[in-house]
Amino acid sequence: MPERVSGDEPLLAARVHRPSDLMRLLGGLLAIGLVLAVAAFAHFTTSGLEKDINAGAGGAPDVFVKIAGLVSSIAVLLVPVAFAVERLIKRDGLRIADGVLAAVLAHGVTLATDLWSPRPRPARSGTR
Repeated sequence: MPERVSGDEPLLAARVHRPSDLMRLLGGLLAIGLVLAVAAFAHFTTSGLEKDINAGAGGAPDVFVKIAGLVSSIAVLLVPVAFAVERLIKRDGLRIADGVLAAVLAHGVTLATDLWSPRPRPARSGTR
């Protein structure tokens, strides 16, 4: 008679890499590059869109803008904390460490991009 396997063991190892993971990574990098290329090519279009959004938001009541900002700020802070608490309850420290590492790397990339991107300059008047 075959030996029974316990049902509480994970089906996959903690670190399993599949070819589809590499394809998703490459697809994501391609999508990021495409968005950056479109933003560089259509700079005046994005500037016009930004002006339209600012004009539309300027017409909204101030209380709605403040509530929307508060709700979005709370959600940005609450979702990662809820994920970490849920992982702590399930005693999954490796995923918590992965999440913290991803957050630190994302913050570093954001800071590097902010330092690398050029600042807007006022238009020069009277010169070509």
